[in-house]
Amino acid sequence: HSRGEARLMQTDAASTVPPLINVGEVIISGNMLQRDVSQLYELLTLNELHYGPSFRCMQELWSNDREALGRISLHTSERDNSSAFFVGHPALLDACLHSIGGIIEGQPDGTNFSPFLPVRVLSFRCWSSFTGCSDVWCRVFSKFRDSKTRTVDVALYSRDTRMLLFEFHDLVLVRQTPRQRERNADGLLYGVFWDPVDSPEVRAAVSDVRVVIVSEQQHSRLCEAISDLLPHASTV
Repeated sequence: HSRGEARLMQTDAASTVPPLINVGEVIISGNMLQRDVSQLYELLTLNELHYGPSFRCMQELWSNDREALGRISLHTSERDNSSAFFVGHPALLDACLHSIGGIIEGQPDGTNFSPFLPVRVLSFRCWSSFTGCSDVWCRVFSKFRDSKTRTVDVALYSRDTRMLLFEFHDLVLVRQTPRQRERNADGLLYGVFWDPVDSPEVRAAVSDVRVVIVSEQQHSRLCEAISDLLPHASTV
């Protein structure tokens, strides 16, 4: 599920003109290296993300440490369907996020590589509907990173006109760890993991708290931790 807010805003004429992209300049000025797209999809498969032919739309990828540029083209079997969607073909949008793989750490053999899955976006702007569009450029900027998350901006440009079509601002992605992959599908996309903190102040504050914990078996470790903290807790 998701929730958001839509606002009508006054804009000047200049801000309604979509920016253009110069692909060659982006690659050269960013000292980008071309990546092996087939190898990236192999790494995703090894990490239990299986993309069929219709969703393997990334054709070329360049990147440096902070930025990636991908050429995305719909599979031939989906090109006739590209006009059936209001904004753009979902496979095209999904493949644009594959460009993020160009700025994720990892060795060529897959060592230390973990995919990141999107969980939140601050805002987006649709400059123009790209219904019927089958080929785009996708540019990804890394804004924040730590051991568990990445925050990026994503911009989609028409391959024909080079005009900006769509952009995400502050798209947050969470690392998919081996522990998450071993869990069932309900916990695959996003999870909350608790770190124990032994604080005398907290124990004193909850010493007389009485609670009943209702939980599924998969959360038994968390229940044990809460029961240890709350002496009057009962688990169901």
